[in-house]
Amino acid sequence: MKKTLMRTITVTFVILITYLVGAGQTSDDLKQRYGMPDEKGHYLVRPGITLLVTNTKDQKPSYITIEPGDVFVSGSHEQDRDGSAKVMPSNIAEQVLEEILPIEKRGRPGKGGGTIVSGCTILSSIDYEFLAINISKRCPEQGAGTYQITIHWKEKKDFGR
Repeated sequence: MKKTLMRTITVTFVILITYLVGAGQTSDDLKQRYGMPDEKGHYLVRPGITLLVTNTKDQKPSYITIEPGDVFVSGSHEQDRDGSAKVMPSNIAEQVLEEILPIEKRGRPGKGGGTIVSGCTILSSIDYEFLAINISKRCPEQGAGTYQITIHWKEKKDFGR
C-alpha cells in the first residue's frame, strides 16, 4: 500500500513538472531564439515560415500557430502569389513544432484525436493531456506540404473529460 502511494505521488509530481516546464515558450524565449516579432506579432522561424502566439490574460500561451509567411488572403484561403494554396515543407514544419514544444513536454497522450481526409486536404488532430495539436496538410498528388499547425492548450475545466 505504501509503495503504491509513493508511486502515485511520484507520477503525479513528474506530470506536474512536465506540464509546468512544457507549458510553452515565453515571449522572451521566442525573442531570444527568433528575434523580435513583426508588427502583427509573427515570429519568422524559418524562411517563409512564421509562428504566432496567442496568450491568455495571465500571459500563458493559449494558441500557437505555425504557418507559411508572405501570403495573400483571398476569401478565407491563404494563397501564394500565383494563386495556389500556400504550404510549408512538412518536415520543416514538424521540426519547428518539435523545437518549440518537444514531445516529452506535451503531457500524456489523450483519448481524442484522429485524421480526416477531405478531397486533397488531410486534417490530423493529436490529443494530449493538457493540449491538442492540429495539422492541416495537402495530399502528395497535389504537391504535398503543410498548410498550418496549431497548438491549443486546454482550459483547466477540459482536464476532467
